Amino acid sequence: MLKKICTFYISLFVLLYIFPNSDLVSNNQFGSHLDINSADSLKNIQNLQYSINSILNDKNLQNANYGLTVYSITNNKFYYKRNSDKLLTPASNTKLFTSFACLSYLGEDFNTRTSVFCNSNAISGNKLNGNVYLFGRGDINLGISDIEDLAQQIKNYGINEINGNVCADATFFDADYYRKSYSGDNEEVEATGPIHPISVEKNLINVLVKAGSLTGKPANIQIIPSSTSFEVRNNTLVGYARKKKKASTISVRITTENQKTIISVSGTIPPKQTGYYSYFNNAPALTAAGVLKERLAVVGVKVNGAVVNAKIDKSNPKNIFEIASFDRPITDIMYWVNKKSDNFLAEMLFKIVGGNYGKYPSTAQSAREVILKALDTNKIARNNFVLNDGCGLSRRNLVTSEGLVQLLATAKHKPFGGVLDSTLAIAGVDGTLRKRMSGTLAANNLRAKTGTLRNVSSLAGYVRTLNGELLAFAFIFNGPSVGYYKQTENKIGELLANFQFLKY
Repeated sequence: MLKKICTFYISLFVLLYIFPNSDLVSNNQFGSHLDINSADSLKNIQNLQYSINSILNDKNLQNANYGLTVYSITNNKFYYKRNSDKLLTPASNTKLFTSFACLSYLGEDFNTRTSVFCNSNAISGNKLNGNVYLFGRGDINLGISDIEDLAQQIKNYGINEINGNVCADATFFDADYYRKSYSGDNEEVEATGPIHPISVEKNLINVLVKAGSLTGKPANIQIIPSSTSFEVRNNTLVGYARKKKKASTISVRITTENQKTIISVSGTIPPKQTGYYSYFNNAPALTAAGVLKERLAVVGVKVNGAVVNAKIDKSNPKNIFEIASFDRPITDIMYWVNKKSDNFLAEMLFKIVGGNYGKYPSTAQSAREVILKALDTNKIARNNFVLNDGCGLSRRNLVTSEGLVQLLATAKHKPFGGVLDSTLAIAGVDGTLRKRMSGTLAANNLRAKTGTLRNVSSLAGYVRTLNGELLAFAFIFNGPSVGYYKQTENKIGELLANFQFLKY
């Protein structure tokens, strides 16, 4: 008996004095970090903490600010906390807050809807006398085939002629289309393109320049997507520039004039060569409306008006009739947001949340309030958190590793927990973790969201231990050695996958 008592106090001394930077006791809704009265579990947790601290005791981490938290969802205990309440820039781990808020507020079965409206009294027989309004709510995956489906629905309603314009109503979001503006940091970091509620083919204009075999002739220009809102000015020539047999001097300039997108292509291209150029679309709503007009013609509906930007009058809902619609699950967007860490789609998701909330003129302000409310409702600590955008490109975003772990642990007890989990990258298998932790017990096991900026690396998600225990973890590193931080994340992730909770 005396031997057991001595062993217990020696172990306690080791935990409290050798590892003073690990926050060993924490009592909150998520359970205690470690029940130090349980001699059964003490040795295992002690060994795990020793191993993690050994990894962190590295000269390459001396200049880093970091916070790490490991929590057992199975046993309702924090197994490891180091600087867990330190505010740090999370990079793309911000996407977890956006996704959590979206699922909490809108639900896992929510669909983004794209609608075509007209006035209730506009239809007379097989004619629609008035405008049709394409109204988008942020479906960034909307494609040409989807718009053709909308056109076919109008045709199926019995319409074969529209005596009015095809209007683009882009008012579901505010007119602050650029992340660097509404995030408040005015820093580009990475171009994401304008964040519009209506766009087609991921808001890109793709220009295909194809040269024939004869010099001196114009090259063939193809624009994808095809839209009646485009006007192509072809000033190309098949030939050789500066006597360099393989040189191409093709340049593309895109402007907007009088509700038309002008695509000016100039320069020379050698015979039988093809050039492919891709640009963000600064007038995506107009483009989508132009695609609708074109697809209406394809299915046999004549449109006697133009393609314009115009807002439908919603003052009297009884005067509005939805003649066509297309729904897409919100999870289709979220999958790419987290699995591939797509910043553009993350900002779309952010604004979809804000647009549906609609409390403020600023869509971003509405989105931020939804995120903070979701955290508060679920009692997730957010003291002094800063969340400026939805994707994490803002270097001014600040969260804690414990806040991330609380979010992940909470999600597991929600109806949408499985949905959020399914959007995370899998170590050694897919997404941003495809090439990490391969050939280890973490491979095809650890699922997480990565985060990377020039001075940030983060990793947060779930992993199963050797005996099937489910852990939630979050590691955030701020500092100059991003590559080394990722190696450190891999080591700790592999360590957690190898951990086994045994009773002694």
